[in-house]
Amino acid sequence: MEIVFENPAFLWFLAFMPLLVAIHLYSLHYVRQKAMRFANFEALEKIVQGGGSIVPKNYALLVLRVIALMGFTLAAAGMTVRYETTVSQFDYMVAIDTSSSMLAQDFTPNRMVASREAAADWVASLPPHSEAGVVGFSTQAIVLAPLSEDLAGAKASLSNATTSKSGGTAICEAIRASTNELISSERAKAIVLLSDGQNNAGCLLDEGINYAKSNGVIIFAIGVGSSTGGDIGGSKDLFFTLDEDGLRRAAVSTGGDYARAQNAQELRDAFANLTATGTKMQALKLGIYFMFFAFILVFIDWGLSITRYRSIP
Repeated sequence: MEIVFENPAFLWFLAFMPLLVAIHLYSLHYVRQKAMRFANFEALEKIVQGGGSIVPKNYALLVLRVIALMGFTLAAAGMTVRYETTVSQFDYMVAIDTSSSMLAQDFTPNRMVASREAAADWVASLPPHSEAGVVGFSTQAIVLAPLSEDLAGAKASLSNATTSKSGGTAICEAIRASTNELISSERAKAIVLLSDGQNNAGCLLDEGINYAKSNGVIIFAIGVGSSTGGDIGGSKDLFFTLDEDGLRRAAVSTGGDYARAQNAQELRDAFANLTATGTKMQALKLGIYFMFFAFILVFIDWGLSITRYRSIP
């Protein structure tokens, strides 16, 4: 952990603290001398109610003012605490296939529901301050949640993802869209690619793979489908098997891994094997808190000055 200041020049105001103390002590001396001009000093002491004093020392006010000055100074200087926190080793974009084949019922209730539930639970399990986003794709790719630390938003996007009426599977477009989100990341970058199909829409798969490689993005691919395949609504005309070749090639070519999930448990296990942690520097800006605290002290000072620590004459 370290403490840094965005505007360190303002710290010079701390040099005024001895001056504040000197002014306070001088004002006490001045007020006492002025009070001594009254003939009956003891009578004046009795006039003051609540046990007050004609010339209170006001040391409590002095402490409040010194602390308030420190608060204003540290706020202006932009005091910031930087510390390391545990985060995911990668910044992730989850690319989930939303084509109609994901309605195949070899998963309960179907591939799409099982995939989005497993992906949403995995995103929610990432350490705080990790970054993740979501891309949905069928004949085209759409960013459902941009890359950010808003893991709750990414989870919600996955939970609300729905299949399209199209049977197209634009894996290359999904890789491109996910890579574009990850380009600005300063940490390791990875795409979690969930699909059951073959790239048959948009750009060629090799174009997407090369684009990811040139931007330092690793692809972890998960093939969703049982060994026997599945149909939609019991129709033999809508029967889908898993095409693994493209998914495996995308993963291996970028230095990632491929896993096949034939049921919901294997799907969750595939996600669990992805999790790797690292550290990330976080910054906590304290300026607004010091400013608020200093203003509270100013109001307390004002209240005490007109009540407990009032003086005569």
